[in-house]
Amino acid sequence: MTTLPTKPSEVTLAALRRDASVYRTKTMKRVVKVGCCSEWNCPRLDKLREQMSQMRQLTQPYFLSTDGASGWRFLWLMLCVIFIVTGLTLLLIMGLMAIMQQASPDFANQVVSDDSSFLGVMCNMWHSPAGAVIYGLCFVGVVSFLAHKRYLTGRRWLGWVLLGAVVFILLVINLLNTGIGFIARDLTNALVAKDEKLTYQILMIYAGCFILALPIRSLQFFFTSKLSILWREWLSRTFIDSYMSHRAYYDINPNDEANTEVDNPDQRIADDTKTFTRESLSFTIGAFDALLTFVLNIVVLWGISHTLTFALFAYSGTATIVLVLASHKLVRINYNQLRYEADFRYGLVHIRNNAEAIAFYQGEEPEKKETKRRLGWVVTNFNYLIKWEVIISVLRRSYGYAGNFFPYLMMAPAYLRGELEYGSFIQAKFAFSMVESALSFVVVNIDQMAYWWAGISRLAGFQSSMEEINKTGAEREKASKKMLNDADVEAGEAASPDDVNMAEKDAVVLQQVRIKAPGSEQLLVDDLSMSVGHGQRVLVVGPSGCGKTSVLRVASGLWQPEAGAVERPP
Repeated sequence: MTTLPTKPSEVTLAALRRDASVYRTKTMKRVVKVGCCSEWNCPRLDKLREQMSQMRQLTQPYFLSTDGASGWRFLWLMLCVIFIVTGLTLLLIMGLMAIMQQASPDFANQVVSDDSSFLGVMCNMWHSPAGAVIYGLCFVGVVSFLAHKRYLTGRRWLGWVLLGAVVFILLVINLLNTGIGFIARDLTNALVAKDEKLTYQILMIYAGCFILALPIRSLQFFFTSKLSILWREWLSRTFIDSYMSHRAYYDINPNDEANTEVDNPDQRIADDTKTFTRESLSFTIGAFDALLTFVLNIVVLWGISHTLTFALFAYSGTATIVLVLASHKLVRINYNQLRYEADFRYGLVHIRNNAEAIAFYQGEEPEKKETKRRLGWVVTNFNYLIKWEVIISVLRRSYGYAGNFFPYLMMAPAYLRGELEYGSFIQAKFAFSMVESALSFVVVNIDQMAYWWAGISRLAGFQSSMEEINKTGAEREKASKKMLNDADVEAGEAASPDDVNMAEKDAVVLQQVRIKAPGSEQLLVDDLSMSVGHGQRVLVVGPSGCGKTSVLRVASGLWQPEAGAVERPP
């Protein structure tokens, strides 16, 4: 079959680019002018629910099969990881205490007998009902994973093992930090009392904690990075499979730029998956770290000063609410920035890939104008981003400076009245800073979270578009196979096997086909019927724009006809 080239003419290409430029310009002006979509003017519960559902669709399939496993099961297994790790950590601490009693019985008994010491608290927990509850939950977690093993196929267990290792390291680090608070209290009191022997004993324990913490932190970085790259590899491979199935790459990449529903799929597969997996682990691990820090240190702070504890809650809660309300626009601005940066990069790649055509037709001026227009929207939107990030930065720094002032304001009177030891004052300040850092997790990471949510929206939109295209393609293939089978049956009933022309099975048949361009109401071809058998040649001629290339697209399956039927060889 001989046809005209499928590459559009320069006139058509220029018209498409001009129309797309006008459309994109109007769209960008509408979005950049306000800095965010109107739906973000007031946070809504349904929007949050939608975003959580999007995150689940991107996260759960790597850790747990979605065939029969709901999101609640996924959350339950996440809790089971915490149960198992907590039980193992408590068992490890008890083993270390047993080793300490063998190495230095006198010192170990002195530390354990002091109920106000860290090891004393752990020992009391071991013999209390809380210890039995922890081990009971650990057993429940192990049983739950065994019950869900059929959902952990495809090496999904490796992700859980790495996640459990990271959670274990976080728990150990937080226990060390809490213990350092007790050590700082005892060391300060020993220095005030000028007890030389006790001071050096505590200094040795202090040094041991730092030596132990260094390799543990390094292991946390290794396991987190390993889990991130494995997750990214799986997600990218999944997207590539869907992108290349049922010609999704063709439907998602229209010739004109006006369709911005799924822009720059290359960026979404290459960059957004990397950002999503890295930031998802970062925020999840950071949130769990903040929760552990809060739980372990709020008990210490409450035991020292109820007033300071209440003041901390009021101060951190107010600052968090103010910053969340002030930063809700960052999500849409970051979303736009990702799109404009990708559009600008695409324009530069377009020049590189079409350098010969641009030089041949002397198209430097329109290409330069188009590239500068894309750069202009990058700069315009980034200026909005700068404004809101400065506001967030000022509020966040004010929050941090005030946190250094609060402990002295609340606890100086008690210390001056002699109601509080200086060591307890130091411990309270340490616990206050730890709890404050935990409560300010959202405050500190609010701009990065906005960038992260924007990436989730882009990936979720890309994923849903590919799923819809693949679903439609699968249904179309099923219907086509059924139609061909029915046609074969009818042909077999109408004629004997000797009369069947086997060559017709290799023919491309169009029956009363009506063609319209996708997304357009312009009728290109109406009531076209033709059959092209194996080895036959057909010359399609006609003026520009009459639908020659459109006929080829329908015949090859790139487009679907508005009406009629198309049969192609299998």
